Amino acid sequence: MTYLRLLFKQIRIKLIVWLVILCGMSILFAPVFDDLYSSEEELQSIEATLDNPAMVALVGPIPDAEYTTGVSFSHQMLVFMALVHGIFGILIANQISKKSEDDGLTEYLMSGGLKKSALYFNQVMVGIIINLLIGLIIYGGLSIVNVDSFTNEGNLLYSAGLALFGMLFYMFTMFVGAIVSSSEFTFGISLGVLILMYLYRAITDVVNMSYSVVSPYNWLTRMYPYGEDNFFWLLPFLVLIVFAAAGWVLFLKRDINDAYIKSKTHKKTRPIGTYLGLAVLNLRTMIVSWLIGLFVIGLTYGSVFGDLEMMISDNEMLSAAVEAGSIDDPILFFINMILVITTVITIIPSIMIVGRILKEENSSRLEVVNAGSLKKKFSRGRILVIHWIISLIVGFLAMVLTTLGIYLASMDVDNIDVGLGDYFLANVNNFSVIACVVGLGVLLLGISNRLFKLIWAYVGYLFFVAYMGNLVELADIFHMITPFHYLNNVPIEEMDWIGFLGLSVVSIILFIIGRELFKRRDLG
Repeated sequence: MTYLRLLFKQIRIKLIVWLVILCGMSILFAPVFDDLYSSEEELQSIEATLDNPAMVALVGPIPDAEYTTGVSFSHQMLVFMALVHGIFGILIANQISKKSEDDGLTEYLMSGGLKKSALYFNQVMVGIIINLLIGLIIYGGLSIVNVDSFTNEGNLLYSAGLALFGMLFYMFTMFVGAIVSSSEFTFGISLGVLILMYLYRAITDVVNMSYSVVSPYNWLTRMYPYGEDNFFWLLPFLVLIVFAAAGWVLFLKRDINDAYIKSKTHKKTRPIGTYLGLAVLNLRTMIVSWLIGLFVIGLTYGSVFGDLEMMISDNEMLSAAVEAGSIDDPILFFINMILVITTVITIIPSIMIVGRILKEENSSRLEVVNAGSLKKKFSRGRILVIHWIISLIVGFLAMVLTTLGIYLASMDVDNIDVGLGDYFLANVNNFSVIACVVGLGVLLLGISNRLFKLIWAYVGYLFFVAYMGNLVELADIFHMITPFHYLNNVPIEEMDWIGFLGLSVVSIILFIIGRELFKRRDLG
């Protein structure tokens, strides 16, 4: 119990913040949906809007039930909230297990008499307690809100599904941490699987929903809370027991600080004359993995385009919306949505590259390279500039590879009036968003190494607005906080060069201020 209390003390601030975010978003949005869709006509209208390939890819298939406020809430919120719960589970599991091992805390605890079995058991208990607490808070909150169509069974199913989803990726991260050699690899692999499962569900839900059953997101969409209330789809989440047991066995059998899958650290040493070369060498695995992954994402999304025209023609409501002019071009609408979502995803590796400086700072390596004769060669300001440049280059390359994948997979599809040049122009347009977010990250890094973590909350907010902006009528103030608000939707609209240049200038100003602050603040 002493170690369990230590674990909760270690994550208490992060836990409180995340509990407010995770539970608050579900509970506070419930009455919003009741206000937005207060009549049967409005519910039928939003159902028609969501019954198209673009929206199915985003939130899942339309439930086969009366589209009440409760059904609308669960349909539009479950997949997005699952993504957020998954990220939370990954972050917490990685921090208390693999990161503690990397920092030497695990070895210290074992030297004090704590057995490996007790260590792992308490880490698992943290995940169980947290996700049980989340489920209870969401269930209680939705019950108190008391919207007419929010049944007790639906509230229970909605909250239990999200709690089990978070627990699944918590245990998956523990399992990955028992295999690989560092917390960075653990986080990267777990987050990659979380995102790829979302994208796999998005593609297969459009092409053939029966293939989606592999993805845990699909288990949530098949529960149909407030409609069918199908509790059967909670059972597949029991696979988390397999990950827990496998992680337990693998952790007990290996030595601390050892790994079954190791990075290649025993290569022949070779001279590196610049910090740029050193940074690229350290970041190459992460960069290559993200570039390949985003290219594959582009290919998978592009492969859906061939079915869009048939799906649109078979959907009476969507066809009527096109004829009425509510949607000028469903394919362009889908392309633009994918470009916005992938732009936000592309921001992740760019921020990770800038954030790598934190690892150098926390390990005191920045203090070493700033000392004595090395100061001119590896000044703090120059190191930050190098990471900033690499992050922007990787961000742009990632967007190019994503759109190239979309183009190659869809180039044989008729009636798509979007060429390679249009995709490139969209990349240039959205690149200013990446530059702006990276600039904000540098500013936060310059103020405080702990404050930098807030940039991840902002990236989550960007995804939330990009996601929910297509579903509910968010007030303009929500959009004005995002860089997308100041740009045109290329390729649907013409390029707004003034907006692009404005955001570019803002990103440079943010970087310059952040760099100057970083040069002056105390390390650590």
